Amino acid sequence: MPELPEVETVCRQLNAVISGLTVQSISTLDTAKLADFSDRTGRKVENVKRQGKHIVLHFDDDQNMIVHLRMTGRFLWQTTGTEPLKHVRMIMAFPPGQIAFIDPRRFMTITKGDLPQNNVMDPLTDMTPRRLAEKGKNSKRPIKTFLMDQAIIAGIGNIYACEILYHAGINPVRLVNTISSEQWPEIVRIARQILERAIVCRGSSISDWRDFYGNEGTFHHEHRVYGHKGLPCPQCQNAILRTTIGGRGTYFCPQCQT
Repeated sequence: MPELPEVETVCRQLNAVISGLTVQSISTLDTAKLADFSDRTGRKVENVKRQGKHIVLHFDDDQNMIVHLRMTGRFLWQTTGTEPLKHVRMIMAFPPGQIAFIDPRRFMTITKGDLPQNNVMDPLTDMTPRRLAEKGKNSKRPIKTFLMDQAIIAGIGNIYACEILYHAGINPVRLVNTISSEQWPEIVRIARQILERAIVCRGSSISDWRDFYGNEGTFHHEHRVYGHKGLPCPQCQNAILRTTIGGRGTYFCPQCQT
């Protein structure tokens, strides 16, 4: 599933290409699951922004198109040729090219309206040690599950939770209410550092993730534990272990993460 770096990557790419352009046409191919967006024809895209894992296209009539990529969703920009593509659910055309909304598993959601305002923290903007500590002070669940809770923190999924906790030296099964006041600032600092670096790398292409232009991200080459079961830890050379937390495969070093 695309996480914050992948969603932020495609938002920035979308914004650079289509902001200020007027929609020529919209063809909904997956009519069984997607609504009719033909009313967007003739409307100008004012900007594209990320809200959590949602991509928000804001139009000149103050209306929004809200996209959640879910498991396998992605966009592809095409400027020459319209060769048939697999798993295209919708096409949005502009004068210089078109966006293909691609989703093999058909979990991507595309809706109209506004996202509700909430107190969910964004790791890049308003996640603070104080807010995390307040949310977690009475929690007896694993810290990894806490970091991945989209009702608390927006955008951190399985890959980046594993990497953040490795760099912070915290065991993913450790209970949230045992995290010290000194460790929360370190978690915030490392989370921001890793996520911003992943954005520079256009995300992690573990399976089918591609950016707006069909290119793989490269941050998976910098993973230290995710997907590295049995390989030596970069710091202590002990074998990376894999366990399951909250139904998700979790990678960690038992020596460096306590």
